[in-house]
Amino acid sequence: SEEAALAIHAAVRQVSGAKSLPEDYIDYLKLRLPWYALPGELRIYEHFPRTTTGKIDRRRMQHDALARSHAMVGARA
Repeated sequence: SEEAALAIHAAVRQVSGAKSLPEDYIDYLKLRLPWYALPGELRIYEHFPRTTTGKIDRRRMQHDALARSHAMVGARA
């Protein structure tokens, strides 16, 4: 849907052993960002997925985020 395409997704790499939840990060961001800049979804990674050349695999992260969005929409229907 157009709404899902316009949604802001964010990814955070969490330090090993940290126990922060996505809600903790969102609460932090709410104090510092305007409402329209807040991510609709925040995914926490222990390690970002990498390409074969060692770069962060942003396409894979986008694909995973869209797959989760579609799964959530399907579960609501």
